[in-house]
Amino acid sequence: MKTRTFTFTAVAALAALLIFSGSGLAARKTCDDGSFPPCADTGSGMEPPDYGDLIILYRDINGVPIPSDSVMVEDPETGLLVDGGLCWQPIAFNVDDAEACPEDCVVDSYPAGTAVVAVNQYNCGVAQGCSGCTQEVDFGRINAVRSPDDVFDRQLQDVIVNLTTADCVTLDPAGRMVASRVADDGTVSSSAIDSPLQNLAITRQLLLTGTIGAPLPQGAGVLDTAARGIGAGSGKTGEVNVDLVAYLDQLMGLTAPGTVTILDPKLCETYREEVQGVIQLVEKCFLNYGAVPPNGNAYQYGRTTNFGGDGGIGVNIGLPNPPYIPEGTPAEGSFE
Repeated sequence: MKTRTFTFTAVAALAALLIFSGSGLAARKTCDDGSFPPCADTGSGMEPPDYGDLIILYRDINGVPIPSDSVMVEDPETGLLVDGGLCWQPIAFNVDDAEACPEDCVVDSYPAGTAVVAVNQYNCGVAQGCSGCTQEVDFGRINAVRSPDDVFDRQLQDVIVNLTTADCVTLDPAGRMVASRVADDGTVSSSAIDSPLQNLAITRQLLLTGTIGAPLPQGAGVLDTAARGIGAGSGKTGEVNVDLVAYLDQLMGLTAPGTVTILDPKLCETYREEVQGVIQLVEKCFLNYGAVPPNGNAYQYGRTTNFGGDGGIGVNIGLPNPPYIPEGTPAEGSFE
C-alpha cells in the first residue's frame, strides 16, 4: 500500500521552536576535495551519497535515524548475494508532485504513518531519480556553525569578556543574554548577544563542559541556555527541528569519537555506508537528550514554560517573569 502522508517523530523540544536530537555523522565531515557537503557527484551514475548531511531523515523518539531492515542484496559487480540494508532513510516530501517525486520513489509507510524515500539497499544512496522526494534542512544564518574550532574559541572569549564586565546579565523576550552596564551618570546601556556564532559558541561550550566561564543569568539552567543559544543563533524564518539540531551537534564536533559531553553516554547505532569506495558498517553516535540527569526525563524547552507569567498585561504570552517593566515604581537597583 502506497502512502502520501508523513509525520515527524520528535520528542523533547530544544530551543524556542526546537526539537531535540543528536548527530549521526563524523565531526566536521568534508568532501573528497576538502569542501563541506553537499559533495559533488563522483561520476558513479548514482545520486550524491552524502544526503544525510543535509536532508530530513526518519528518526526514532530519541532523534536517532531509523535504519532500514537488514537484507540480502545483489552485488552489482559480482552478482553474488551480500549483506545490505541498515541504511538511513529520508522522509518523503513532494509526494503530491509526481514530476518532482515519482510514486515509485515513495515506499510503504511505517506504522507511525511516515513515508520514506526509496534507498539503494546496497550502497545506501537515494534511489536513482528520487532525490526530488527529499528535503534539505534549512540552516539559514546558523550555517555559520561550519566555522573552524578556533573561530568558535575566539567568539566564546568575546562573550566571556562581555558578560564578566557587565553590571547585570539578563534575558530578553527572545531568550538572548543581555549585558547591561551603568555609567557614572546613572544611565544604563544594554546589548544583547545576537551573533549566530557567539550563540552557537555558548551552546557548544555548555554541552561540552556545562559552563562558559562566566555567570549565567540568575535562574538560567545549562540546557535551557544551550537551547536558547540555538534559537537565538537561528534566523527569524524557517524551522529549528530535530534534523537541524542533529547536524549542528555533528558540525560542532559534539558527536565525534572520544568527545565528552554533559549528555554522555551517547546513543549509538550501526549503519551501512560507503567509505572511500568500500561499503561497510559504521557506528554513529548521538547526543542523548532523552534521559537528562538528574531525574532521567527527556529534556524539553518551551517558551511559555521558561518565560512564564503574563508579562503584566493579564495574558500569558510567554514573556519574562517578572516583566522587565514592573507596575508602579521600579525597585531600586533593578533594570527596566
